[in-house]
Amino acid sequence: MNDLILKAENIKKSFKKKKEETTEVLKGISLEIFKKDFVAIMGPSGAGKSTLLHILAALDCPDSGHVSYYINNNEVTITKLAENKLSQIRNKHIGFVFQFHHLLPEFTALENVLMPALINGESFSNAEKKAISLMEQMDIAHRKKNKPMELSGGEQQRTAIARALTNNPQIIFADEPTGNLDANNTEIVLSLLTKIRSEHQLTIIVATHSKEVADHSDRIIMLKDGRLLKN
Repeated sequence: MNDLILKAENIKKSFKKKKEETTEVLKGISLEIFKKDFVAIMGPSGAGKSTLLHILAALDCPDSGHVSYYINNNEVTITKLAENKLSQIRNKHIGFVFQFHHLLPEFTALENVLMPALINGESFSNAEKKAISLMEQMDIAHRKKNKPMELSGGEQQRTAIARALTNNPQIIFADEPTGNLDANNTEIVLSLLTKIRSEHQLTIIVATHSKEVADHSDRIIMLKDGRLLKN
């Protein structure tokens, strides 16, 4: 139990496309994730990969079922928390990397990376020092004064990964993190994810359709038609 970091129990989720039409996307998903796991969630388009990832990351709520995190070996059922408590959990304990980097265009790369630390109450000098260190690890410190539109796709994604690491999370969630990258940048991002998992003792959970991404993981969860095929 001490190695368990996340548990999902009987997660169900439906969406209404039209007034009278409801699509059941997740049909009772239960799984356990352990500390320092690198897990790939795979499946065909429409299988529910991103929906499941967003629920596990506390970015969306299931219709029924529960998700629990194990923080300092204490179980916290996030699906029962008020939004202000959820925000604290998201900011302090998890990081998220999207397919589209979602960097703020009016800020520099450095400002984007340090912003979560400022939101967390750190001084600007400490946040800046931490952000520069992370950007050095991502090999993008030389681009710290550039705005997102001045960066390549790979540099944008590495900036997003640095931002996700800023508050020393326990879990990194990534939704198709290489979906918009060429082969060279895909390999760079995957190597960085593997490296930071080891160096920061992180758990990484990735939703992907890419076999190359899955090959970097040590565990694959397969979804089909909203159900778990392999865990």
